[in-house]
Amino acid sequence: MTSNREPPDPGAGSVRDRGVVIAFRALAVIILFNVHWLHPWGMPTVRPAGYGVILVCCLLVFALAGARSWKAPGAPGAWVTATVASWLVIGGAVSLSDADGAHPEAPRTALRQVFFLVVLLAAAVGGRVVLQRVGTERFLKGVFALLITSCVAVPLSPLLRELGVLPVYRLPHRLAGVFTHHTDAGFLGCMTAVVALALLCADGRRRLAYAGLAAGYG
Repeated sequence: MTSNREPPDPGAGSVRDRGVVIAFRALAVIILFNVHWLHPWGMPTVRPAGYGVILVCCLLVFALAGARSWKAPGAPGAWVTATVASWLVIGGAVSLSDADGAHPEAPRTALRQVFFLVVLLAAAVGGRVVLQRVGTERFLKGVFALLITSCVAVPLSPLLRELGVLPVYRLPHRLAGVFTHHTDAGFLGCMTAVVALALLCADGRRRLAYAGLAAGYG
């Protein structure tokens, strides 16, 4: 991180950019809080509608972002795309060549991978627009606040289950937070720690960074 206070892009005040920012922020909240899997106080989950909202946010980002923003994924995006594509090709070939036939969950798993590849690309493209508007430090702090809040939910998992906000987890002694698997909660902690270290490399904001580092490691 070369600068803590990058000046906003002069051309970033358009209505299109504002639409991208709104869609990106909505996408970040839904994904980092896993909103579509929650059922507050016994209410039914809204998974189908939640996935629809995620897809709409992604399509809005793609439609409103400028051509320059499409360069955001860069080489990492190309590698991720190639990895998922090769996984789908190899997995599909193995399923077709299997004497017992394709696994019944194979199409659903493949669709899930493609769906979240679209989410990843939308986050990269939308994130570039947000960076141009607010600068690196404000961008990191905004994402950091979401990550810390989601991290805090992990040790509170038993209480949130009793309140009915979280579903009963199949492994009662594992703390998954708002996610459906404890490995996802661990990955969330890793992301939070990485952003905390990035902020520690900058000047100031050390209290916030150390708080996030503790939440991530916790």
